[in-house]
Amino acid sequence: MDDKTNLYIGKEVDIETGNLKAKFFYKTKDLTTHAVIIGMTGSGKTGMAIVTLEEAILDGIPVIAIDPKGDLTNLLLTFPSLTPEEFKPWVDSAQAEQKGMSVDMYAENVANTWRNGLTEWEIPPERIAQLKSTADFAIFTPGSNAGIPVSALQSFKRPAGFLEEEEITEKIRGITSALLGLVGIEADPIKSREHILISTIIQNAWANGKDLSMEDLIMQVQKPPFDKLGVFSVDSFFPKNDRMNLAMQINALIASPHFATWLQGEPLSIDNFIKKDGKPRVSIFYIAHLSDAERMFFVTLLLQELLSWMRTQPGTDSPRLVFYFDEVFGYFPPYPMNPPSKYPILSLMKQARAFGVSMMLATQNPVDIDYKGLTNAGTWFLGKLQQEQDKERVMSGLEGTIQESGKSLDKAYFNNILGSLKQRIFLLHNVHTNIPKVITSRWAMSYLRGPLTKSQISVLMEDYKKGVKIEEVSVRSETKTNLPAFPEGIPVVFESNRGTGPFIPYIYIEAEALYKQESANIFTEKTIRATIKPGIPITDEDIDFLENPPVVSDKPVEGATFSEIPDILLKDDFYKNIQDQFKQKVKSREEKFYYNPYFKLYSNLGESSEDFISRIKDRIDSILQEELLKIKDKYTKRKMSLESKLKTAEDRKARAETELKSLKTETAMDVGSGILAILTGKSARGSIRRAGSDAITRREKANLRKKQAETEVEKINQALTNLQIQMETDLKEKEAETLTKAMNMQEKLLRPAATSIIIKYLAVLFR
Repeated sequence: MDDKTNLYIGKEVDIETGNLKAKFFYKTKDLTTHAVIIGMTGSGKTGMAIVTLEEAILDGIPVIAIDPKGDLTNLLLTFPSLTPEEFKPWVDSAQAEQKGMSVDMYAENVANTWRNGLTEWEIPPERIAQLKSTADFAIFTPGSNAGIPVSALQSFKRPAGFLEEEEITEKIRGITSALLGLVGIEADPIKSREHILISTIIQNAWANGKDLSMEDLIMQVQKPPFDKLGVFSVDSFFPKNDRMNLAMQINALIASPHFATWLQGEPLSIDNFIKKDGKPRVSIFYIAHLSDAERMFFVTLLLQELLSWMRTQPGTDSPRLVFYFDEVFGYFPPYPMNPPSKYPILSLMKQARAFGVSMMLATQNPVDIDYKGLTNAGTWFLGKLQQEQDKERVMSGLEGTIQESGKSLDKAYFNNILGSLKQRIFLLHNVHTNIPKVITSRWAMSYLRGPLTKSQISVLMEDYKKGVKIEEVSVRSETKTNLPAFPEGIPVVFESNRGTGPFIPYIYIEAEALYKQESANIFTEKTIRATIKPGIPITDEDIDFLENPPVVSDKPVEGATFSEIPDILLKDDFYKNIQDQFKQKVKSREEKFYYNPYFKLYSNLGESSEDFISRIKDRIDSILQEELLKIKDKYTKRKMSLESKLKTAEDRKARAETELKSLKTETAMDVGSGILAILTGKSARGSIRRAGSDAITRREKANLRKKQAETEVEKINQALTNLQIQMETDLKEKEAETLTKAMNMQEKLLRPAATSIIIKYLAVLFR
């Protein structure tokens, strides 16, 4: 049983007697030619699938399995010791009650049944332990945290590795179909405008080396990054309002709290699903809890991911991976039905053999599988079929495959066998053998207790999940390179000379307002400009008034990125509200002007005090000169009077000085005459005395007059000096007084008339 080239899946059966014959071994390499398992409910097809998978796992082959009902979760119920205690948590208490047993008794009964069954089929407990240790077993629950959640939206990233253009187109088609199916749109890839638009958006992003988030997709649905679809403009092919409705449908999907479970978990990566910690991995995708649309969405993404991964692998003729789909009904139907999952399954059935990927499909009725799929399966496990049309479908498919091998079909023989098959017995057709065989599946090492519920899966995976790193994918882009479609009639502009961003959205708005003050003769229209952070109501912190309009372009620079776009910017009523709010801000916006009571003069609106002063300086200078001249005239008259008195005093002083000089000369002469008389003998002593006395008296009087004149001159000069000082003081005081009065300005405030405010321009500005 350890032969790596053969899988021990059962024993041959004598169709006549029903007796078991020799062990039947299925060649491992035959897996790559794919297999279908067909049989009605109760035929044992799930058991056949599980024992085949057990053998593949023991051979070290990874398994990816889609489990629509929950039966395949039984692969994790392996109990090497085969004790009742191991089985007890997983037995069905309802069945125990039906059999009149306690849970403990029923667990012991099941343990004995399994031990005896495995012994009969010569499978020792050690082989169960080997199965358990060979691989890493995991149950994934997309859209739920019961098992390991799956981050399905990783598939919107551009594919890693090299893929041909046709292969990329296939992947895009599958992703698009899956997404549209999830939002309830059945879309034909050729005719549906929704499908054409979304697939073109994805193709455009990937062609430019960019990943695509759900937010990017929604934005680009509203405002595609291309102008035409085919020969028609985008708006002609898919009108803007219709695109908005589609964007809203997708947005409603991701806005649902339930959708958050699709964004976290292990990424949708085949490499992750086939190996962990050096072991082959058995990845079971439990989807019983999902709606039909969600199942189709996830299955299509997984199949598409498998197809893309497969095409990056080197070729091989040995099994690299087994992909098993339990109950493929609805996912691979015959023509003319074409669900999103059909194309990748058919592509895998046709191409996977060369890459070592084995496809195994199970279904109740052969009409559930497309004819091309049936003919591409090298092995058919045919269980009990009740309907004649099912037998005919099988016979028709068998006939086609057998004829391709150059042989003919014995319809009577096959029809006879198909009608007599019992539970767990299958007619095996293998293109690699000469004749078909009737076999029965061996006893499964896994405890086939039936479908597990989400709560049971949660318990089963509780410890396993502790070692799993749950990653979360955001529906939003870290850096946005695309913008949504803003409401009709709202311009979108981009501030120039700002690099490549990220650009932040603002509202740029302009209003005209009339400021009127009749008494001041003010009738001024002003343009009020501002940028506003998006939001209602507008706060003072949100608004920035501008003197000049920004320099803008109607297109962003190459490679521009954008920050978060608030949802409010996408709503029509926001722009009406923002205009009303801005009018209120403008209405309360006061403008200064000045009034000069001295001149009874008003400034212009917005004129600065410095400019206003400059404008009235000529008037100030003229008036000031008049006032100063009056003062100067007054002091000039007083000065002239003093100067006249000064001249008189100076004349008196001069006469006194002249008189003194004369008296000095006269006295000297009199003295000299007296002395001469004495020398000549004349007696003149008395005369000399009289002359000297008179001279002294006259000199004293003259000297007194001189001093009086000098005092008068000095006094008048001091008066002139004081007069000059007083005039200068009066001039300065008058200048200061005049300037104070003339420069007295009263600040006044004026608001615009409410009825005059008109919004002239509004745009979304990225800066």
